[in-house]
Amino acid sequence: MQKLEGKTEKMLIYITIFSVTVVGIIYYLLLGKKPINAENFMSFIGYSSFTTTAVWYLWNHVLWKIKIFQKIVGIPNISGRWEGYYQREKESTDGKKHRYVLEVKQTYNSISCITYQDNNSISHSVLVGICSNCTECFLKFTWNGVRSLNETDETLRSKPYTGVTILSLGSNFLKADRGDEITGVYFTDGPTKGKVEVNYFGPELLGKYERDGMNDYSSEEETECQS
Repeated sequence: MQKLEGKTEKMLIYITIFSVTVVGIIYYLLLGKKPINAENFMSFIGYSSFTTTAVWYLWNHVLWKIKIFQKIVGIPNISGRWEGYYQREKESTDGKKHRYVLEVKQTYNSISCITYQDNNSISHSVLVGICSNCTECFLKFTWNGVRSLNETDETLRSKPYTGVTILSLGSNFLKADRGDEITGVYFTDGPTKGKVEVNYFGPELLGKYERDGMNDYSSEEETECQS
C-alpha cells in the first residue's frame, strides 16, 4: 500500500526555480543592460526569497487544492468537518449509534485529525496518513484520547486510551463535497471497537462537538419510531 503525501523538498525546488526565474526576468526588464552591483544583487536575493516564501504559502494552503493541480499531485483533499456516528460492537456496549464528529486540518505537507463524540470525549491524532492500494484510498490515523465522565461504560470513564481509525475514501476521491460519505472501522487498546460512518458537512473547522441544529441519534430514532 502506497502512502500519498506531499513531496515538500521537490516542490520547494520547483517553486524556488520558478520564483528566481520570474524575479530575474523582472529585473532584466527593469535594469536592461545596466551593470549589476552589490545593491542590485542583494535586492534580487531579497525579492527572490520573498517570492519563494509567498508562492510556497499559497501552494501549501490554497493552490494544491485546485482541481487541475490535484490531478497532478494525486492527493485527496479531505480537509473540513465530517459528521456522522460511531457504533461499538454489541459485545462491548449497547450497540447503538452515537454522534461522532471528525475535523481534518490539511495542507499540502501536513494533516491532522480531531474527533468529538456525543459523550464529550475528544481524541487527537498522533500519526495520520492517506494511503492507496490498486483500487481505493484510505485515511488512517492513530490517536490518543481521554474518555469523559459521560462515558456509557462506567468501567472506562476518565481513562486515557489510544486507538486506530481506518476510513475508506473510495477509488476516485479528490475533493470532499457536501454530503460525501466515508465509512470504516476503529479499534482501541481497550475492549472497544466498531464502525464509523461520516458525511462531509463543510470546510469550516468549529473546534468543538456541538453546532446549531445538531441532534443525537437517540432522539432521531425516537422521532422515526413515532412517525
